Amino acid sequence: VEVELDPAPEDVRTTVRRGIDERRTIAVEYHSFGSDTVERRRIDPWRLQQSEGHWYVQAWCRERSDERVFRLDRIVSVEATDDTFVPPDPLPEFAVFDVHHDADRVRLRLAPGARWVPQNYPCESVEVDADGFTEVVVAVGATPWLERLLLQLGPEVEVLEAPDHLRGVEKESARRILARYRQ
Repeated sequence: VEVELDPAPEDVRTTVRRGIDERRTIAVEYHSFGSDTVERRRIDPWRLQQSEGHWYVQAWCRERSDERVFRLDRIVSVEATDDTFVPPDPLPEFAVFDVHHDADRVRLRLAPGARWVPQNYPCESVEVDADGFTEVVVAVGATPWLERLLLQLGPEVEVLEAPDHLRGVEKESARRILARYRQ
């Protein structure tokens, strides 16, 4: 049996592993899927962890002054620094997606063809009705993530509840895409 994990570049894995072993801060350029941006971060890497076919580094993010988890294949570049750190003892429990208490929540009604959503995204609640429709509540860490999900689902989703600033984001996103296409 052969199992392959995500193809994180060798230099990324090596530099992250060295940072963990030597307790050295590393500087990364990281592509955030949620916000669809690349940001430079300085992180204190605590551990490498595999989850659902991907490698992650659990770390302290100096820019956010908080624990973060970074997926290795989304690290665009990495370099070691001379700064050292002392990891917490014990290390916090590893979690790929940790919902902050102040994140927005959105209630969606999914058609039967969209049953894959709760299998692929963390949902705070999942209820299937007799007609095969599924109601889910998802935490939204970044508006671009919600836009992409709603555009991908198209007519398979109905937004039942959302904070005012998130209502209609899929329509606005579709308008932006169409405007770029027309240029």
